[in-house]
Amino acid sequence: MKEPVPFFDPKDLRPHPPLYRPTLRTRNVCLSPADWQALGDALQQAYPAGIYVRDTTWQEQNSTGLPQDTPVDHLCGYLETEGTMPFEIEMCLDPDWTVEHWPAKEGAGITWHRNRMPFPFVMFRPGNGILPARPPAPECIASGEIHVYCEHQNKDHLAFARRFYRLFGRFAGNRNQRIKSYWEKSRGRITLSEKGSDMWLGHDAIRWVREKPDRELYDQTNMAGFRPAET
Repeated sequence: MKEPVPFFDPKDLRPHPPLYRPTLRTRNVCLSPADWQALGDALQQAYPAGIYVRDTTWQEQNSTGLPQDTPVDHLCGYLETEGTMPFEIEMCLDPDWTVEHWPAKEGAGITWHRNRMPFPFVMFRPGNGILPARPPAPECIASGEIHVYCEHQNKDHLAFARRFYRLFGRFAGNRNQRIKSYWEKSRGRITLSEKGSDMWLGHDAIRWVREKPDRELYDQTNMAGFRPAET
């Protein structure tokens, strides 16, 4: 019997040079807070050495004091330390990586730079969470994104991306969806996606949207609302 492939082997880490164009594997996602928590728990179990660091805020980037983007050991760790999910969180797979800042050159538009994570790493953009109705958009959970950054065409990194999204697939799906347009020219138009759309809906997000017929899982970029096809 073959031994199971580990989630990630740190020997496969590669440096992240400046001005480098990586290979990305991306998912558009719409997850509830409970979905993010469940994904974070699974990642912590699959790879306990993972480090999570939020994006530096605009205020921190332009402050005379050092940014306080202290890493945490769970995807949702900033909920405990800061009370909210940041706009952007990166998962570093290097257990020895530490945050470093240095002053930007005058005229760069920011005050501080931060060191890059080695490849591969994962970027999470959770979205804005649960939002009240703001016509034409209904009460909704706002969409976000997940990106796996790989060294260009590195087979080990791409294999990691596949393992990552297999784990992610335990908490979300993209089949049998009803999609409603909120664009002015096509408002109200409904299409069905049985075999798989570009939007992955969290299992708890689906539970939430089923509680009320006028709720949506909302793609803010494309002004589209998603629900299970049977509703």
